[in-house]
Amino acid sequence: MRRAIVALLFFVSLASAQEFRATLQGTVFDPNNAVVPGAEMILRNVGTSVERKTTADGEGHYIFQFLPPGAYSLTTRVSGFKTDTRDGITLSLAANVRLDVTLSLGQTSETVVVESTAVAVDAETSSFGSLVAREIIDSLPIKGHGSLTMFTLAAGVMNIGAGNKYGEDVRPIDQTNNVDYSMSGSPRGSGDVSVDGVPSLVDVGRGMNISSFVPPTDAIAEFRMQSGTLPAEYGRSGGTIMNAVIKSGANELHGSLYEYLRNSALDANLFFNNMVGRAMPSYQVNIFGGSLGGPVFLPKLYDGRNRTFFFVNYEGTRQKQAQSNRLNLPTPKMRAGDFSEVSAAIYDPYSTHTVSGSPTRDPFPGNVIPARLRDPVGQSAMNYWPQPNMPVSGSPWVGNYAEGVKFRGGYDTLTLKVDHTVGPKGQMFVRINTMPTGLVEYPYDFTGVATRTRADYKRPGHGAAVSYTHVFSPAMAMDLRVGGSRAGNSGTPYSVLEGFDAMKLGFAPAFQKVVQTAGFPSITFGDGITGLGGSDSNKRLSDGYSTSDAVTIGAGKHMFKTGGEIRVTRGSYLDIPGNGSFSFGPNQTGGPVATSPRGGFGLASLLLGFGSGSIPSGSAISWQSVYYALYFQDDYRVTSKLTLNLGLRWELEGARTERFNRTVRGFDRDAPSPLKAPGLNLRGGLTYAGVNGRPRGLYDSDWNNFGPRIGFAWSLN
Repeated sequence: MRRAIVALLFFVSLASAQEFRATLQGTVFDPNNAVVPGAEMILRNVGTSVERKTTADGEGHYIFQFLPPGAYSLTTRVSGFKTDTRDGITLSLAANVRLDVTLSLGQTSETVVVESTAVAVDAETSSFGSLVAREIIDSLPIKGHGSLTMFTLAAGVMNIGAGNKYGEDVRPIDQTNNVDYSMSGSPRGSGDVSVDGVPSLVDVGRGMNISSFVPPTDAIAEFRMQSGTLPAEYGRSGGTIMNAVIKSGANELHGSLYEYLRNSALDANLFFNNMVGRAMPSYQVNIFGGSLGGPVFLPKLYDGRNRTFFFVNYEGTRQKQAQSNRLNLPTPKMRAGDFSEVSAAIYDPYSTHTVSGSPTRDPFPGNVIPARLRDPVGQSAMNYWPQPNMPVSGSPWVGNYAEGVKFRGGYDTLTLKVDHTVGPKGQMFVRINTMPTGLVEYPYDFTGVATRTRADYKRPGHGAAVSYTHVFSPAMAMDLRVGGSRAGNSGTPYSVLEGFDAMKLGFAPAFQKVVQTAGFPSITFGDGITGLGGSDSNKRLSDGYSTSDAVTIGAGKHMFKTGGEIRVTRGSYLDIPGNGSFSFGPNQTGGPVATSPRGGFGLASLLLGFGSGSIPSGSAISWQSVYYALYFQDDYRVTSKLTLNLGLRWELEGARTERFNRTVRGFDRDAPSPLKAPGLNLRGGLTYAGVNGRPRGLYDSDWNNFGPRIGFAWSLN
């Protein structure tokens, strides 16, 4: 029944939750400061020449809604007064601007032109934020050139990911740093992100939601961070909204070509590198692309001037960063079983016998492990470390190898947006974006299939948005909007890419039957020797869909907005935690007392095949969550200086479900236990979502999430 009520409410009135377009409103006065009703108002977009018309109501109030950010001119006509034209009106992203017009007595054939270089006052809302206009984007160097990291330019923002050179520089358009911030004390990573008013966040299992689309900075018209007492139309965030709008074409054809270069050859070395005579690690970034926008024109078929416009942008990124590593590798003697370079004694774990009631081990003479006791897998693993190449002054295995390695990243992003005027009362746009590859390589220790953490991650991203705006009357408008996004995060270990077969190490045939993937297993040590392998395999995909239909109604001093939002988020994950994980420490080859060993060496334990380990397995999961919201907002102009912002929002975060009901829902203390014991009536067992008549949700939904919004805006003059 509840679902039926929610569905009915949404079909009656849906509304946008992330409105990015502007509102222009005001009052028309005569020279004596009396209101002038019935004035004809014409708003013209300077770039596209598209016009919107309305009529001032009985109190002289006018309003234009759902206006794309840009430059406008406003013309006012009414009998008995000169025609008034206001040029230089700049409307920014998500602004609610008030511009009053005072007319001069005269004939309508006479025109008064007011040139204005200032932005009209945004004094109708109690929310606040920071706007990053196109001029700022063009003039400031943006680290990593990631557009969403422009949140660092907003007031009151704490950049949680600051100082992460790898995240900010080498992969600026896909990392969690895009949302890893706190604004005005909001929880970390809790803000929402929308592009062209369409939610862009997805969940690919990286610790927090990420934006599937990080637009190139050259494709962004404006960027705004919003906080404070947000209108009721905004929700599902920790109190902050990150809004970006893609450029649109205009009547004149405009284009650009660009290249952003960063190269370590042009940088100064670090102080400590200079101190030890070490060269600066190599670093190259090339960000290149171009854009073109204008009217859609097909010779002899269609002339889209003043009606249909396009904007297209391509951007490519090629990044390489070097890293200097100083590693601890086995010496040639150690690889042959000779641990005489180790000061601690190496004991034979297979010689354990009882002395005075204690299990006791015998040391290897000269710390040399005989060939007959060496494990074939451990001996084979020795061949996958490179040979030492650095002189050392202390322990011969500490810092005996150095190598500079490069890890890379590459992206190709294409963005297309088409705007179209549908008759005198309708406007629409379609935006498509795609990043088919998105390659990220993780840092690693040395060249070879057995190096730690080396993996290639493919992170594609795709999205689309469609919006249609219709003005029914001077007081009523509607905006229908649909959007979708998809992002992936699939990692493949380098050893798998190179076709490595773990059976080459000498594992028994049974090993191959229990592992889920090929690749070099993880081998770690407790005494400082650089480990081998350790990269996981995973395949993750997430989709996000949203729909909305914003309806606003002006009635005297009130501007009502009502509606809601539906978002569907899905994810499919398969994580395989490596090809076996093995650990070797000094205890396995310590002694003389086996229960409280001293000495020993982890690498010797590997050569003896005496350690600990596991072969973990991963399972797939496919989940879905549905979010609903309804709201009502009233912006009430009490006086010409005071506006009350009153709103109420109801939200339902639907319980997450798993496609095949493979998840635990809880524990039933009274259920018969699957464990059986003679003479005992064991009770208690796990319950599973969607099984035995239980709901498919992993938990019960909370239907009582109401959030009032109360604020006011006061104009001092």
